[in-house]
Amino acid sequence: MEKMGEFAPTGISAEGLLDHFKKNKKIGVVDVRDTDYGEFGVIKGAIHFPYFSITDASIADLLKNTLLNHKYDKLVCYCKFGRARSVNAAHEISKVARELNKDDKDPVTFLKGGITTFVMTPGTKEYLEHTDSYTFDI
Repeated sequence: MEKMGEFAPTGISAEGLLDHFKKNKKIGVVDVRDTDYGEFGVIKGAIHFPYFSITDASIADLLKNTLLNHKYDKLVCYCKFGRARSVNAAHEISKVARELNKDDKDPVTFLKGGITTFVMTPGTKEYLEHTDSYTFDI
């Protein structure tokens, strides 16, 4: 994977993503966790796309089934903490999307704080699944 250089993906807060869900916007979520997949739960409808198996070819396939066929207008990548994996995945997916679309649109972002912040945000429980190992205190 190349370095981010001039382009760095923007992030979306848990509250911002929740707002998109409530407004039924065409937002696809991409879970880029690897061995920690499922910890703290999974956002309903998320596509599991393990970070350490990302290639340009797998990104192209992902895009054909999501953005390029207009199923979603935007993708949000998330990992456990919303740091390296989701930011880098958003960058790589965005780079390929811009090449395929031949434009400078930024259709990919990352979830700030990752799944750990999302599960602690009031109102998100109905958008989560596989939370058996996590106790909600909110």
